[in-house]
Amino acid sequence: GVGEATIDRAQLAIPGGFFDRGQVLQTQPVTLNVRPLPAGAPADFQGAVGQFVMQAAADKTEVEVNDTVNLNVGIAGFGTIEALPSPVWNEGSAWRAFDSKAKTETEVADGKLGGTRTYERVLLPTTPGEQTLPGLTYSFFNPTTETYETVTTDPIVVNVTGTVGANQQAPVV
Repeated sequence: GVGEATIDRAQLAIPGGFFDRGQVLQTQPVTLNVRPLPAGAPADFQGAVGQFVMQAAADKTEVEVNDTVNLNVGIAGFGTIEALPSPVWNEGSAWRAFDSKAKTETEVADGKLGGTRTYERVLLPTTPGEQTLPGLTYSFFNPTTETYETVTTDPIVVNVTGTVGANQQAPVV
């Protein structure tokens, strides 16, 4: 919640051995002032806090109708990597999309929690021709600058060859 919060004293007991006595280590309580996020969040903001960059790539840019394309999206930086909300997917009507798999790798660098969260989204083109996967946007609150920021990826053009099979066409009335 918002307001003053206290992290209680933590204690670690180290058992003694044959040649030494045990020890009890203790931390001091820590008081934090928890502030609310400011107003004015972008429409696509879903709660990510930190500093992030984003990249997207398709595993192929030439594909047959009803053959799959894997869209790989990576969000990297410092902040709440484990709890990052997924990007807002917006493939459009020329694609069927299947649930994405997410993988997280974290590390601590310079006393900050960071890492990369990657998403693999399987897409199936349903319409032949030059099809564009729109760029993605991702908004987050940067606690260093105390502002909302948005990162984007470039659109990806995929050339879809072949024809739509009879079972995919709309029924003739």
